[in-house]
Amino acid sequence: MAILLISLAMLATLQGLRAQDCPDLYDLTFGQSCYRVIGNDPGAPQNEAKAAHGGAACPNGGYLAEINSMGEYTFLQGAVDAVADGSHWFGYDSVGQPAGSWVLSSDDSVSLFSNWPGPPPSTVGQECAQLDMSGSNFVDAACSTVQNYICEYRPSCPVGYDLKLGASCYAIIGDHTFESTSAHQSASCPSGGRLAEINNMAENTLLQGAVDGLGAGSCWFGYDSVGHGAGNWRLSSSDAISPYANWAGAPPAVAAQE
Repeated sequence: MAILLISLAMLATLQGLRAQDCPDLYDLTFGQSCYRVIGNDPGAPQNEAKAAHGGAACPNGGYLAEINSMGEYTFLQGAVDAVADGSHWFGYDSVGQPAGSWVLSSDDSVSLFSNWPGPPPSTVGQECAQLDMSGSNFVDAACSTVQNYICEYRPSCPVGYDLKLGASCYAIIGDHTFESTSAHQSASCPSGGRLAEINNMAENTLLQGAVDGLGAGSCWFGYDSVGHGAGNWRLSSSDAISPYANWAGAPPAVAAQE
């Protein structure tokens, strides 16, 4: 089969954190974040550990880690256990909040996740959250306690990727000629990216708006039916079935328009 060379714009996306995106001293990665578990250290009270939400205590622009899912909790609890040096602060407190109301330390917003053993605690004088060694839940403690802490750093998008949604960065690459059957490979997208794969309406809306706003014309993204049979469309990077589609009707099955 001949490979068609086409000059159109394309939508690139970069997903997944690479180790080289983390600054010095951050040697752990999970999702889109880098972490440093400060152990075997003199430690600090919680308010100094979060110093100015990324000031002196956490190096290189980091901040006290904020736990937003069970996966992230399990990862960081394992890291604390591995360091084996007592309890560690993370970025969750109720300082200045109504009793039992806990917020993220960086911006006082409500967290998407909590892991208390019961209702959120409201003990006066114990308004900061920590992870204990071999623990299975969040633990409240006096914020003045001097102990170790966990820092988090979330890298920005690489140069050229100007759009962000959730954990993904996007770039619209105009007037680009490439082999249409292999465009999802890293050679076609900068910084190890790939053709964007649209997995929900929010992503569709963001990228459609970006294409419209830039006047980029038609843009490739990572969805094709090459080699899958008429009307059978798959994600270009893995040939997996997409959880989302937005055709005007039934999936098209026009030969040579795959």
